[in-house]
Amino acid sequence: MDRDLVANGLRLHYLEWTNTSAPPLLLLHGGSAHAHWWDWFAPLIADRFHVLALDLRGHGDSDWSDPPAYEIDDYARDVVAFVEHFDLRALRLIGHSLGGTIAATAAARIADRLAALVIVDSRTKASSDGSRFMQRLAQMPHPRYRSREQGVAQYRLLPRDSSAPPDVLAAIAVHALRASSDETHWTFKFDRAALAAIRSHDIAPALAQLRCPILAVRGGASPLMSDTAIAALRAAAPQLEVVTIAGAHHHVMLERPAEFAAAVIPFLDRA
Repeated sequence: MDRDLVANGLRLHYLEWTNTSAPPLLLLHGGSAHAHWWDWFAPLIADRFHVLALDLRGHGDSDWSDPPAYEIDDYARDVVAFVEHFDLRALRLIGHSLGGTIAATAAARIADRLAALVIVDSRTKASSDGSRFMQRLAQMPHPRYRSREQGVAQYRLLPRDSSAPPDVLAAIAVHALRASSDETHWTFKFDRAALAAIRSHDIAPALAQLRCPILAVRGGASPLMSDTAIAALRAAAPQLEVVTIAGAHHHVMLERPAEFAAAVIPFLDRA
């Protein structure tokens, strides 16, 4: 179900699978993405948990921030406000890519409400070089498509390496696009200014503050969570567990939803 709330002055859109008597599970998507990226995973776990998937500010059907405010801390404050608004407790929190960074940052602020944290193929430590690349990317205008059908046909993931089925990519693209205000073309929903705001970061200090179980899920064909990166996280949080999904690239839950669920569900059940 589609729902909205206002947090930190912005209307935030979220999806809800209404098993409301079950423990809460909050899902955070990655950069330039949206909550519907969880559409293939959520039904596999909705019998166990009250599943909620948030559109981050400036993404999906949530409001853009004006002036732009898209630092990790801005997103994390929205997550904390969301959790406190619904008084979520014994919370399981899952974040993919940028959402994993946000989840780790927010987790340190709601540690007393958190039962478990899952970080999915996230860049655990970003340098200033990466920030400069994202700032250059943000200067490029959104593409303009003559129709939604053209936008769906030309939609590609970033990184491009992916084994997600074509029907999954098409469904993701439908929710990623919107018509222009004058209805002359179609373009992406997300605010491109969000790309420029991603600064250097390191999630290890945030994980060091947690005592709850933590799981890192990485794609076997993705370079983002290297053995060196995992070792740094384990040094900060010795309780960290790691699962590698063989054959998956960065977009693990789109490419291997069943395998992803098989890795995550037992971990969450133990929590």
